[in-house]
Amino acid sequence: YQGVDTTSVTLSWVMYVLGKHPHVQDRIVEELNEKIPNFGDGKLTVNILSSLDYLGRTIKEVLRLYPSVPFIGRQIYKPLTIGDHTILPGTSIFINVFALHRNEKHFENPEKFDPDRFLEENKKDRHRFAFVPFSAGSRNCIGK
Repeated sequence: YQGVDTTSVTLSWVMYVLGKHPHVQDRIVEELNEKIPNFGDGKLTVNILSSLDYLGRTIKEVLRLYPSVPFIGRQIYKPLTIGDHTILPGTSIFINVFALHRNEKHFENPEKFDPDRFLEENKKDRHRFAFVPFSAGSRNCIGK
């Protein structure tokens, strides 16, 4: 059941965003019509889905602004020093994904909905952990 909640929450936000930004919805429809001209024939493949670039960027932007997992919890297992502070083993910490994804250091105009911020040329200089909708590293979400 772990993926059910995150999927339903994400799809709900996608529908909200499409309603709020009709130009995004129109562009997705254009992309679908272009890449899947015979959508009703039942021949939708993983390759076709992977080719839907604008739809993919739109979903990433939805996950950035409205993460289905807004906080990630971890427990420190060895001393961790950050600046002048040491966090001791056994301490619970939380990463505020919602705030991270709206950090101006990583995302210009962070409150603006802009799927094109996920174009290769726009994300090439971004820190690899600036966008972590399903966590990152060795404890990353298996369903990602």
